[in-house]
Amino acid sequence: FGFTESINLNKQVLVQRKPEFNDSITPIRQHLDLAKKTIHIHRDSPVILRLQNLSHEIGDTIFIIQNDIYETEQLVMMVAGGDIDFTVCDEVLARKLAQEMPEIDVDTDISFTQLESWAVRKDSPV
Repeated sequence: FGFTESINLNKQVLVQRKPEFNDSITPIRQHLDLAKKTIHIHRDSPVILRLQNLSHEIGDTIFIIQNDIYETEQLVMMVAGGDIDFTVCDEVLARKLAQEMPEIDVDTDISFTQLESWAVRKDSPV
């Protein structure tokens, strides 16, 4: 495979409920406040490594639940509905979903900004 030039900037963000939809609980803004929190993500998501590294960085445990059934979008819906408290999603998708689900807050970064590109066949004219 080959890769295109970088076409987009993106990062991973924490998806949580806004205070008015979460018993007035203030959203997490500092990574240190993720200590002892449980974050649900899709099984084998690349976010796992970032959360494990973040756990080491803050010197405390972040509990990671890998879900076999639901994809990221469905986990975001579960946050909005109050079924789970946290998931992680890429910012582009999170902001789009936030327009449809006013319950969610997507303003806390989990990762640094990353360059995105497409993987293409080596013989592709792109």
